[in-house]
Amino acid sequence: MKNWIARLVILLAATVAVLPLLIHGYSCGHDFIFHIPNWMEIRNQWRSGVLLPRWSFRAAWNAGEPRYLFYPPLSWMLGALLGTVLPWTAVPIAFIWTALALNGLCFFAFARRCVTPFIATAAACVYLANPYMLFTAYERAAYAELLAAAWMPLLLHEAFRDRIIAWRLAIPIALLWITNAPAAVIGCYSLTVIGLVRLARLFLKRDKQHAISVALHGVGGTILGLALASFYLLPAIIERKLIETNMAIIVNMRPWDNFLFTPSANPARYAVVHAVSLASTFVLIAAILFGALAVYKSRRVLSIVLAGFTLLIAFLVTPASALIWKHTPQLAYLQFPWRVISIEGAVAAMLFALAFGSWRDSKTSHIATAVATLALLLFCIPYASTHYRQFCGAREQIATFINNIATQQGDWPADEYTPEPADNDALAVDNPPFWLADTPGATAVHNANTGIITVATQNRYRTLYMVPASHAPFLILRHRWFRGWHLRVNGIEVSPADSRDDGLTAVALPRSTTAEVELYYRWTIDQWAGLALSLLALLAVIYLSKRTKSHIGSHHHLTKSA
Repeated sequence: MKNWIARLVILLAATVAVLPLLIHGYSCGHDFIFHIPNWMEIRNQWRSGVLLPRWSFRAAWNAGEPRYLFYPPLSWMLGALLGTVLPWTAVPIAFIWTALALNGLCFFAFARRCVTPFIATAAACVYLANPYMLFTAYERAAYAELLAAAWMPLLLHEAFRDRIIAWRLAIPIALLWITNAPAAVIGCYSLTVIGLVRLARLFLKRDKQHAISVALHGVGGTILGLALASFYLLPAIIERKLIETNMAIIVNMRPWDNFLFTPSANPARYAVVHAVSLASTFVLIAAILFGALAVYKSRRVLSIVLAGFTLLIAFLVTPASALIWKHTPQLAYLQFPWRVISIEGAVAAMLFALAFGSWRDSKTSHIATAVATLALLLFCIPYASTHYRQFCGAREQIATFINNIATQQGDWPADEYTPEPADNDALAVDNPPFWLADTPGATAVHNANTGIITVATQNRYRTLYMVPASHAPFLILRHRWFRGWHLRVNGIEVSPADSRDDGLTAVALPRSTTAEVELYYRWTIDQWAGLALSLLALLAVIYLSKRTKSHIGSHHHLTKSA
């Protein structure tokens, strides 16, 4: 099978996977109401000239929050890009199709090094339409995680090369970090496990020189990948202490509360846990069966390592692994142990390919592969349509999102992106854009004739408030204060008055004189440093790629016989 035919088949499989959505309409999954309005706002910020948005003005009922500083940018960039060329009702389906197609194409690049193009194509179709992938797309609407799954095969591809090349390894690491942080954590820990296995095997073979090369290039590639992503990572790491990140791991949102088949008195929560548990179990059982067949048939080290990795993943989704989730750095922020199935899906599909690719009779192997692939697709896609596709209420309709933005209605705050020490419970839903008050903590005054004139730039990152001479001592802005925002009163930079429980900005005004209050945003040093570091890393990747000799790294270290 020629490569272009293989890729065409994969694109067709991605189309079949979204066929229920094309017929019945988009699925309003769990995170749908979070992502789509974000993409709309990003598109609008682009139109106003802001290429890399940092602030969501609609969040927290128009008080704003720095969600675009902390949420990895690639998924919302893709969503906004699709929104510039397609009707918004088509964007969620187009996003899912794009992500699934990338999943299949990236997996094909990984698998074709080890098996025939026919089997690699079949395995790619299995990967993009496995139950966990479709659960992520249909029921969770976890678009960033769906897109991040495309980079998992690329990471495995580089991790299993005969000679690891740092700049090549850096690319999937960077892509993971700028797509989805939980997926990046999973990817980096998986890379560490695979690297340690490789080093142990090389030391047992007394191949010290190769072991040193693997270690140096592995560490170097990881560092270079982090540097590539530093335009997002550096400010997110430095400024995360300024937001309420611990809200992401409250009770029922911690890994040890969410192992497979965890019982719950809440029927809605139990339904979700049950659905994802079935999908994850399906992937794990398939991986174990195909892994056993691959190990038995081929004795390849790649098969053995991937089968062992599957057992590790199976352990991590059970309560027996609770101590690991509690004490391993950053693992708690994954929230759900079953998120590790994002990489296990790629492992399972590769074991599928190795199992069928190990048959000596290629004709029989291809027939069996085709039958197994069609059976899986014919089961998984209709199952996803009937069990995972979510009903859309009036509040979740895209027309509602469009109307809310047009009428400048705010959006719910995201607790984990709320600036410290603001309290979302204290924030009123219907605050006016500004009001005058006698104290910094005063509640809003509605329909008051303040005489204030506002002048805002098109992108809203700079606003002027002209306050007449006869005024109260404080101006309250419906704007949450955060690092990077600045205030000037009559040309003099000032700090906000005493903090309010709701996190809004209170400005002390000069007495008996007209006040010109300017609120504006300026990139912080860490944001500029992160961008500079990313550009330097990009130049390093370009330079190193030009120096790489064409014959290096064309085969996999762990595909050899044991």
